[in-house]
Amino acid sequence: MPLSNNAFGDIPTGKPKVKPQTKPRTVAKTKVKQTESRTIKKRAPKPPVKKVNVTYSLPKSLRDEMQALSFVTRKSQSEIITELIEKHLSKVNVDLPKRAA
Repeated sequence: MPLSNNAFGDIPTGKPKVKPQTKPRTVAKTKVKQTESRTIKKRAPKPPVKKVNVTYSLPKSLRDEMQALSFVTRKSQSEIITELIEKHLSKVNVDLPKRAA
């Protein structure tokens, strides 16, 4: 004999379960008390960095060697490339034009 009151919610009783209708939620309008105003510290502007971004295409093997060198020497790849370009430009005996700022 089936129980008229199902104590175990997972056993079907043959009656479809009806979901209760819910009202749409409304956001309560509450007033926020204003307390002491906090002073917001403005950060000093960062000095301009005198660097530019440059993109080059390299052979994969050269890129892998540069990554390994960067790991072993604990220098960034940017530092390694900058040093190498500066050394190369100092060896080349060409008068390079100065750019107007």
